[in-house]
Amino acid sequence: MIRDLLLAAEMGLRDLLRERTGLLCQILAFAAVLTPLLVLYGLKSGVIDGLTRELMSDPRTRQISLIGDRLYEASWIDSLRADPRVGFVMPHTRALAANVEFARSDGGAGRIERGSLLASAAGDPLLPPGVAPPEGETAVLTEALAQALGIAVGDKVTAIVSRISGGATQHVFLDLAVVGLVDNARWQARGALVELPLLIAFERWRDGYAVSRFGWDGVAGGERPDRFANLRLYARRLEDVRPLVDRLQDEGYLVSSHLAQVEAVLGLDRSLSGIFAIIAGVALGGYVLAFGATLWANVVRKVPALSLLRLQGLGRRAAIAFPVTQALTVALAGGLTATLLSQATCAGISRLFGAGLPAGARACAVGGGDYAIAILVSLAGAAVAAVVAAMRTTEVDPAGGLNRG
Repeated sequence: MIRDLLLAAEMGLRDLLRERTGLLCQILAFAAVLTPLLVLYGLKSGVIDGLTRELMSDPRTRQISLIGDRLYEASWIDSLRADPRVGFVMPHTRALAANVEFARSDGGAGRIERGSLLASAAGDPLLPPGVAPPEGETAVLTEALAQALGIAVGDKVTAIVSRISGGATQHVFLDLAVVGLVDNARWQARGALVELPLLIAFERWRDGYAVSRFGWDGVAGGERPDRFANLRLYARRLEDVRPLVDRLQDEGYLVSSHLAQVEAVLGLDRSLSGIFAIIAGVALGGYVLAFGATLWANVVRKVPALSLLRLQGLGRRAAIAFPVTQALTVALAGGLTATLLSQATCAGISRLFGAGLPAGARACAVGGGDYAIAILVSLAGAAVAAVVAAMRTTEVDPAGGLNRG
């Protein structure tokens, strides 16, 4: 059985190659339909994916800020963290308590810069890829602060915290190891990311309490209330911004977000996806009918040859491999031709019209996986059409089919 299938497939391929002009016409016809679809998809994915990547690369796009003077219970923050639409949430101390001064720990240049502290942890959108979240007496500085102080990763920076107690200004100093830098695209201000307990320690000392962890003197206080003056909140995806804004507003919170910008891009994506689906559906429907009719006619034309093979002992199932091999060959060659043509077209479009797009974006872009899917779908469609046509024609008695010739 396997031998007969391979023999029929080989004969089908040889027969197809013998009619090279007809083969070339079928390949070009296939590519003529598939190429515009690939280019249209490339335009849709290139422009929209470029805009989406730009929005996703800017953490501020997914950030939702809470407005107002109120305290947020830790239990409520935990409920936010459990929401699958939340990508990252971190409580924050009072803004005044998070403003400190920074200096080089080695005393170089003697320069002091003021900056702000933000609590950070794993999953923080402000953390660049590959940079571990700060733990203990470590910090991730912004590039702006590092450049102002002349500090690099591996150096130490001294955080200077001040308070007024009994009419006198008091200072404490804490050396922090710099374990990473936040690029300006993520955070342009002068500041640093630290662990939350460190930020709380600064706030406690500024409020006049002693901090035994670092030996800072002050009033011996009880447990700190499990409430925070602020928080940083980021949606997991662009599509999650709207639901999170709605949730917070329903709970009575005033919020600020980039919702309008996000929904504009998502709306454009939906519109272009709908247009592409309609055009692709019409084009594919027409192509399937045309290609199916061509395959059917080709199989009917080969009925005498198939009948002769069957009279010589080739089984009906094996005979089906003859037209299926031809259909798969045309589909594969046409798909590869369409791939090359669409790649050249997309490259030209990106070169001509990509000037106004974000850095790294292309006006027309089709990924290797998209090409593979297009070719696989084409092969599957061609195989189904050829099998259906072959089964109908091989129902004819071999002797009767031979008489058709």
